[in-house]
Amino acid sequence: IIGTPELNSYLCRSTDGGMNWTKINLPVELQSTIIWDGSKFLFWSGQARYSSPDGMTWTATPMSIQLAPGTHIEVAAMAPDGSFVAVSQAWGHYYEDQRFHMSPDGINWEVLPQNAAWRGHPIGWIQFGYVDPTVDCPTQ
Repeated sequence: IIGTPELNSYLCRSTDGGMNWTKINLPVELQSTIIWDGSKFLFWSGQARYSSPDGMTWTATPMSIQLAPGTHIEVAAMAPDGSFVAVSQAWGHYYEDQRFHMSPDGINWEVLPQNAAWRGHPIGWIQFGYVDPTVDCPTQ
């Protein structure tokens, strides 16, 4: 599956290792990166999380979060325990409107305090990883 917000309302799917691709129309505009969680593909658009076991048919599940007007979850990452982090952003207002979120399931989101992370230029990709604690970033 290849899908980025630049593709708008479709993604491309291959079942033969990338030799041939099929265009799949999505039920809504693709606003986020697509994640494979081990059993299904996930993306977020508007106020819903969309899931699909095969990239062909998608199911919408409303999210608990009310995002600021004009913003949407644009990038997300999944941790090994199945929890998620995400960034919601608004085109042209990254510094003011950029917000960071945590979720146990990709549906119920907690908006992190504005001082939880530096806000700035658009974030295009997030990846889960572990780092050693430091004075600036201690363990809790």
